[in-house]
Amino acid sequence: MIKKRDEAWKKYIQFKSTANFEQYKSIRNIVNSMVRADGAAYRKSLLQGFKSNPKKFYGYMRNLRTVKDAATTLRRSDGSTTATDQETAAERKQQYRKVFVSEPAYVSGDPHPSSTQQHDGIIKFDTATVLRYLQRLRPDSSPGPDGLHPLLFVNCAAAMAEPLSIIFPKSDNSGNLPHDWKTANIVPIYRKGDRADRNN
Repeated sequence: MIKKRDEAWKKYIQFKSTANFEQYKSIRNIVNSMVRADGAAYRKSLLQGFKSNPKKFYGYMRNLRTVKDAATTLRRSDGSTTATDQETAAERKQQYRKVFVSEPAYVSGDPHPSSTQQHDGIIKFDTATVLRYLQRLRPDSSPGPDGLHPLLFVNCAAAMAEPLSIIFPKSDNSGNLPHDWKTANIVPIYRKGDRADRNN
């Protein structure tokens, strides 16, 4: 139909007449409706297959983003602008500290605020519980900061459950967590307005 539309347009350009334009317009409208229907069917298939293939969905959503370039220069509170990536990162860090709430420091022996509601102050680290959670990991998700793929944990769950059930309580009781668990890659996405304003 796209080929027919293009041929009808060429015919209209060559022999400009009302009949030729009406023929082109009729085919063009059919093509437009078919393209819209095809796009809707594709989006529906993405949503239906989200659980089995979430990467495809997120890739599609990333392509829909209208602004894909990063804002590398930000305006400080004194009116000056950042000159390096390090200065920009420092400004963003200050902004995150301003808008995000800090959690109170963990004191050894105190119940976790979140676990008090969910587990009555008791977090289970027995082998059976750890095994169950390891088997629930999604094998199609990305590796964590340690570079180990979740598929490895799923396949080796039976062998890894007991050592992890020994390590986790010690970490929980001491209040010490691995450094990687306390870090994250934060990617700010420009919304609208002044690009140099860190609020945007």
